[in-house]
Amino acid sequence: MILECTECETRYVIPDTAVGPEGRTVRCANCKHSWFQQPVPVLVLDAQDEVAADEDVEDGDVEDGDVVDEAPEPPRAPVAASIPETPPVIETAAIPDAARAPATFDAFAHQPPFRPRRNPARR
Repeated sequence: MILECTECETRYVIPDTAVGPEGRTVRCANCKHSWFQQPVPVLVLDAQDEVAADEDVEDGDVEDGDVVDEAPEPPRAPVAASIPETPPVIETAAIPDAARAPATFDAFAHQPPFRPRRNPARR
């Protein structure tokens, strides 16, 4: 569920169960405005309504606003045969020498301080 503050129009994403069946008073963390949030309307179908809805779906007579339980089939993954078996060849000659990192570079190596202490005996 997405809540939107009526004052500053900040949006919050919360679970549907956070508001509860009776609604809830909520407060915007941005502007501290409080308002009463109505619960999410739940559609309850009787057994006869479910049978009528199933018949409408089977006949193809679905009207706007009807609840359809069947989700469309997700697209299928491409077939493995379409993937080439050899990896693509990357030519390293196209990369300039300055862009290549030296093989001995260690990003996590200890670096000495910027300047040594004046009196190394003091801590």
